[in-house]
Amino acid sequence: MKRKNFRWNSIFIIVVIVASISLTVGCDLIDKITDKHRIIYLYNNSDRDIIVVQSGCEPRTISCYPSCFAQELVPAHSNYEMKVNDVVRLSWEDVISNYPGRAAFFILDADSVRALNNDTTINRKPMNDVEQEELDIMYDKRTTIKYFYYSISDLNKMNWTITYP
Repeated sequence: MKRKNFRWNSIFIIVVIVASISLTVGCDLIDKITDKHRIIYLYNNSDRDIIVVQSGCEPRTISCYPSCFAQELVPAHSNYEMKVNDVVRLSWEDVISNYPGRAAFFILDADSVRALNNDTTINRKPMNDVEQEELDIMYDKRTTIKYFYYSISDLNKMNWTITYP
């Protein structure tokens, strides 16, 4: 009796492993067939660490950072793959198509962000719109190096690669 159960357990484990591999390969294959992009390649060719923030916000609306879609640290002279949410199987085309025309990519100086976050003189919880705007301006002036705005067709032309500088 034990030998029969062992055989069925072994078969069950093999079936689960094969099914898992098939699902993983199948999902990647679907992405290739539909020509959807789940990765944006980030290249930091500068001498300093940067943080790349992606959102649908327009220029000078830094308060959108907490609700941004992706925020990634890219060390100096390195590259990074900015991926979309793996759980819901979104593509970058899906994400960007929900924005009005194009996506915003903010390049932030990582050292300035760290310094600003450690500044105890700043009220981190603005009480009204004026205080929020003041915090946005301070954050913008002290941390933001560059803005990029790309549509899906722009990213296609760039082979889904963003290079700084």
